[in-house]
Amino acid sequence: MSKQFHKNRLGLELVAAAVCSAVAALVLYLVFSEAGYRGLEMVKYREDRIEKQEAGYIRELQTYVAEQNLSIQEVENIFRWQGRKKQIGLILFDDEGNIALYDIKENVFPSLLSGYVNSSKQYPISFKDGTLQASLFHIVIWDYTAVTAVAALAAGLIFVVIIFWFISKKVEYILLLKGELEILGGGDLDYQVTVKGKDELASLAQEVDAMRKAIKERQEMEEMTREASLELVTAMSHDLRTPLTALIGYMDILSLEKEMPEEKKERYLKAGREKAYQIKGMSDKLFEYFLAYNPKEELEMERVNGAEFLGQIVEESLFDLESEGFTIIRSYGEIKCGLHVNIELMQRVFGNIFSNLLKYANCREPVEVMYREEQGYLLIQFSNCLAERDGEKESTNIGLKTCEKIIRNHGGEFQCKKENGKFQMTMRLPVC
Repeated sequence: MSKQFHKNRLGLELVAAAVCSAVAALVLYLVFSEAGYRGLEMVKYREDRIEKQEAGYIRELQTYVAEQNLSIQEVENIFRWQGRKKQIGLILFDDEGNIALYDIKENVFPSLLSGYVNSSKQYPISFKDGTLQASLFHIVIWDYTAVTAVAALAAGLIFVVIIFWFISKKVEYILLLKGELEILGGGDLDYQVTVKGKDELASLAQEVDAMRKAIKERQEMEEMTREASLELVTAMSHDLRTPLTALIGYMDILSLEKEMPEEKKERYLKAGREKAYQIKGMSDKLFEYFLAYNPKEELEMERVNGAEFLGQIVEESLFDLESEGFTIIRSYGEIKCGLHVNIELMQRVFGNIFSNLLKYANCREPVEVMYREEQGYLLIQFSNCLAERDGEKESTNIGLKTCEKIIRNHGGEFQCKKENGKFQMTMRLPVC
């Protein structure tokens, strides 16, 4: 239900705007019409003004009767004069209440009796053969209809204005998003997409901004990878050149000196073999590095128990370190989590880590190892003191770079730092 509500939020906002517009229009209509009616009553149909108008009308009528010298039997001739009075109706009756003439404009809105206001006074009209009483009716329906029409027009206008304002805000936001997409399309991925509101347009803006961030992160990662690869190839070419030059020198000596003593020949062959294996080791690590950075297919993960993972992959290697004369200080809490990992790649990670410990750690100082669960991750940390010969065996740190890439491919974090003769490596693997 909540998902459906979120999906239809824009439609619901439009309905809400229409309802608010209708309510505002209705209130405005009632206020305007009531104010108009009261205005008519206070201005045009004020009692003193009505009396003045009626007095003038009666004078005109009496003058017309006198000029035409009409008798009571000729009273219907008044219709010709009365027809010019669009807003006044007339009834003439004798002293006994018998109607002599009835002209209340029945041809004008005959069913709307509320459109007539009866005068409270009666006026005598003198004919040549007698007197009739006149009662006037004011036809007000035209004025009230005009007020009603104006109020309805104002109400309709406010309804349209509110709806137009709501739609214009949405259109304005759409045009803003269009402009921002053009900026992103121009390559400026640092430009943040504007997110306003909580409707579908805002969700679309959030998705676009998330896509922008993902593309930017990917580009930054590709740039970092490119720079790291270029730096690595440069460093590896330098490191490979040294043993390769020595190997070529040994081979040249062996090929030029035909009568070389057997003992000397064996020494050169042994040195050349060592350089060849050194080159092979470097090339294997280079291949491993590029394999980690450019996987041919998606990693095949399997769920493993966190405690068993540490026992089988990490602790077994720690026992090997202890057999090499290292002292291991362990610090760990209870591990209850599970992990999604590629076992082969994780074995490669810890193989590189322990290989680095054997090469660069000071075996006279303890290696500190810590495991613990924290904030959705399994934390594994190694700390050791560096031997004085640090940096002489491997200047490229290609093994650690491979470890970093593999851990990041697992959705984790990998950090290394050297400070004051100490080395610390920290990895975090997401738990499940």
